[in-house]
Amino acid sequence: MFRLLEEKSERMVESVLQLDNQEVLAGRTCPACFGPQPANHNDYEAATRDRLIICLDGNFQHRHHSKASRDYEILRTPHIFLPEGAADSMTREICHMEILKKPPEKADRCANAHKAADNKRNESTWKGCDDTGLMGAFCRHDAAMSLVNIFKSGEKRALPLALLKKLLLGVEENRPVGVLYDIGCLLNKYIKARDLRLEYKSQLTFGTSIFHSYVHNWGCQLDYNPRLNTGWGLSDGEGLERMWSYLSSLVSPLRYATRNHRLESIAHCLKYHNKRSIKQLSSAFWLIRKFKNATKRQRETQSQLEAILKLPNPFGKPGDNYTISFLKKQWTHQRSFRADHTDEEHERRKQLIKLYEHRSTLEVLKARLLDPKFHLLSKKEVNKIFDNVKKVSNELQKLEKELSDELLSDDVDNDE
Repeated sequence: MFRLLEEKSERMVESVLQLDNQEVLAGRTCPACFGPQPANHNDYEAATRDRLIICLDGNFQHRHHSKASRDYEILRTPHIFLPEGAADSMTREICHMEILKKPPEKADRCANAHKAADNKRNESTWKGCDDTGLMGAFCRHDAAMSLVNIFKSGEKRALPLALLKKLLLGVEENRPVGVLYDIGCLLNKYIKARDLRLEYKSQLTFGTSIFHSYVHNWGCQLDYNPRLNTGWGLSDGEGLERMWSYLSSLVSPLRYATRNHRLESIAHCLKYHNKRSIKQLSSAFWLIRKFKNATKRQRETQSQLEAILKLPNPFGKPGDNYTISFLKKQWTHQRSFRADHTDEEHERRKQLIKLYEHRSTLEVLKARLLDPKFHLLSKKEVNKIFDNVKKVSNELQKLEKELSDELLSDDVDNDE
């Protein structure tokens, strides 16, 4: 009851003061991200000027058993949580755009490496649970902005999109927003393929959180790894992992609490966490710690670079060492090579390699059939060779058909 009265008091104050969404976020979440711009605003580089960086992540430890203590009241959603039905509304919007756009179903190399992308969790994972987890959006200072309660499902695309939609409605229209997510690459492609009508989606850029970034293939890292792209600084996108650790003591007791008590307890802990973070920001504790880390990283990087510049360059003239201009040129070539070679071309190349391997295997098997020693083999060994010939021939025909179909479809697209 006390928490409910406290929440109503805060909402009344915000209503009387006529605060907009961003001012509410500045007061409740993070004044550094949502407060007024600094006086030296124009001194920052264009890539980082007034940029909001957030991270997204889901957690499926915070479940609730459906047969645990039940509420006799309607479900009350705390302010920090998205209202009931927000994810369902986004799901309907996605389904509508899929009907209109009919995006092609393409296998993605990053999807196979992540459960969040493949959604491999099924109904048996949630057996006996109604609320199956949480998903949140935090700023770069590890302050909680909003969460969504996951009801009987896995980490669906509608969840991060619903969180992003709420965020974009609360910030300035032209403010750049960087999103770090375990599968930020796939989420970006998903939005583009379906042309989802997220408000101000043009101001969004995506990256992968550092902990998961190096699992992605190299081509993906060139585009989405925050350490290989400008504008991210030393943001790691792992604020929610730290928050899940902070909330871990609530996992067990809240599985058997009422649904209202579960949401209110999590919201209360996050409210305390945000207030503590604001105090640390106001005392410059966070800035001092981050500045020390940044200067330490700069010294380490400088010493590593100096060591590299002393090494002889095997690609230059005799006696020449590596130079900064040479390394920059190589990095530019690496990026341009990636831009000229798409994922589709990479897959086609892999298919061609398989084709040549099957042809080579077939030639070896045919040579064994012509070998005079073939007649000395047992019936079982002969049947095994014929089975292998048949199997490889079928796979070869299948690959040839797939490649020819792709070439024909490319020709049709070019003609159009």
